[in-house]
Amino acid sequence: MAKAQMKQQPDGKWMVHDPKTGRWLEVPGYGAMKSTPLLLNEEIDLTKPIFEQVLELEMRQSRKTSRKRIRKG
Repeated sequence: MAKAQMKQQPDGKWMVHDPKTGRWLEVPGYGAMKSTPLLLNEEIDLTKPIFEQVLELEMRQSRKTSRKRIRKG
């Protein structure tokens, strides 16, 4: 199997060559987050539904902050 070739167009778009068809196809979003660090929470298991885990973590966090009381006096 031939290795796919990539090239960048003058307008900044990235293209990949499909060796089967011989066509060049645009790769939307390629390199979009190159300058942004990827921050992952170690408590999130990527093999399980992420949304539910994030909600649970936010609920736990809000309970922790609501327990802190301000003492007057």
